[in-house]
Amino acid sequence: MKRVVLMIIPALTCGMVLTGCGSELATEYNTKNELTVDLNKYDVYVAGHEASGQEYSAYYGTDYRNVAKLWNNGVAQNLTDGTRDAKATSVFVSGNDVYVAGSTGNCAILWKNGVADTLFRHAK
Repeated sequence: MKRVVLMIIPALTCGMVLTGCGSELATEYNTKNELTVDLNKYDVYVAGHEASGQEYSAYYGTDYRNVAKLWNNGVAQNLTDGTRDAKATSVFVSGNDVYVAGSTGNCAILWKNGVADTLFRHAK
């Protein structure tokens, strides 16, 4: 199975993995020399976070906790419940297992198929 890992850093920091059965990644250059990727042949996994959790008062006004998320082909899966700030920063697919690395509060977390395992807790 062909796997391609891309990192995207727009307003939302995330990691993306493309998986598929083709022997080559279907790419082409358009007339503006921009690389395009045919995603129809691949499963697309994106790890990131969204400010959609619990509302709280910040010094500048109301804000929302970040919820760590995994998107598979555009369908979001919450990895956390939004009661603490959390971020998912990378994703890796191995066979049928999907691994997501990130953090919640002061803890490093590894999610395997959506189940969290605390790797490290930073003492304050």
